[in-house]
This record gives sequence, structure tokens and C-alpha cells, in this order.
Amino acid sequence: MTKGILVIAGTLSSVMALAIAVLFSPAQTHVAVSAAENLELIRAARKGQLRQMLTLLNNGASCESRDEGGMTPLMWAAADGRSEALMLLINRGADVNAKDKRGVTALMRAALKGHAEEVRTLLQRGAKVNEADQDGETALMAAAFSGSTHVARLLLENGAKINAVQKNGATALMWAAREGQLEVTALLLEKGADVNMKDRSGKSALAGAIERDSSKLVRLLLENGAKE
Repeated sequence: MTKGILVIAGTLSSVMALAIAVLFSPAQTHVAVSAAENLELIRAARKGQLRQMLTLLNNGASCESRDEGGMTPLMWAAADGRSEALMLLINRGADVNAKDKRGVTALMRAALKGHAEEVRTLLQRGAKVNEADQDGETALMAAAFSGSTHVARLLLENGAKINAVQKNGATALMWAAREGQLEVTALLLEKGADVNMKDRSGKSALAGAIERDSSKLVRLLLENGAKE
């Protein structure tokens, strides 16, 4: 009698173990596949491979998947100028205001690279124009730094704060002057940037232009009221 109970108990244990395996194995397999698909989605977005992206998204890959730096497929599409990939991800519900580990958004990355089409798309689809990263840098500052005049104009037309200040006190005008970006500097001055603001070290846009040894920038700033 005791032996029979042990046999039954053993059988029940085997059945239970099989049931548990059936219940949990598919979920574990799915998680592994999804992780791989998410990484593939990021790679496909960077290359603008729309067909591959569609396949991955239809198989469950997430628009909000992230790489080691916290960047999403949307951020990579924006940074690499993949406009069609960007639209696909937005239409699939990607968060246009997501931030990476440094607080950088897709709009900031597109602005830094001078991708006007991607910047326009992101703004039209709800990207916050004055969002700042962990250092206080905005998309306008990124455009000023890289000399993307068209992008800077787009951002200003969509409400970018021209005199926004980073944690170190720098403004978009200061970055443009320091990097020798004459056209962007002229645009910012035209649109009302404060020419005499100073960063936390006491340096103005004029000081940056002088350090850059750019006579054209120095002249432009002086003509617009910069004080030595």
C-alpha cells in the first residue's frame, strides 16, 4: 500500500514537472528571442532597413528597446538621418521624447547632425523643443555647436528658447561663437540672442570668438552690441 502511494506520488510529481516545463519554457524562449529581435531592430533602424524593421516589429520587437547607452531605435534613426525608418517607428508608437542614459533625445541627436527633415518630423509629431539633457544642453545648442543653420531656424520657429542656459552657463550663441559658426551666430543675433550673457567662468560669446581667433565673428558680435 505504501509502495503504491509512492508510485502515484512519483507519477504526479512527473506530471507536475512536465506541466511546469510546458508553462514556463515558451515564455523563457520568447524573452530570449525578443531580446535578440530588439537588438536587430536597433541595427535595422540605423541602416534604414525598412523591410527588416517591419518583420521584426510584426514579430514582437519593441520600439522602446535600448542598447547599452540607452538609445532606442528612434534615436538611432534620427541620429543617422533615416527619415523613413523614423516615420515607421513613430507610426508604431515610439516615444519621440524618450531619453538615453545621458538624457539626450532623438531631437537633440538629429539637431546635432543637421538632419533638418528628421528634426521637422519629430517636432510635428510632438518632440519637446526645449527638452534638455543632464548637462542642460538643448537641441538648439546642439545645432549651434555643429553649425546647422537650417535646423537652428526650424527649432526657433517652433519655440526654442534662444537664451536657454546649460548648467555651466553656456548658451547657444556662446557655442556657435566658440565653434566658429558664423552663419548660426548671425541667425541667433538676428533672432534676439543676448550677446553679453556670460557662462559660469565669466566668458561671453565674444570671448569665445576671440579665443577662436575669428575676426569675422568678433566683428559681427561687436556690431551687435558685444562688450569687451
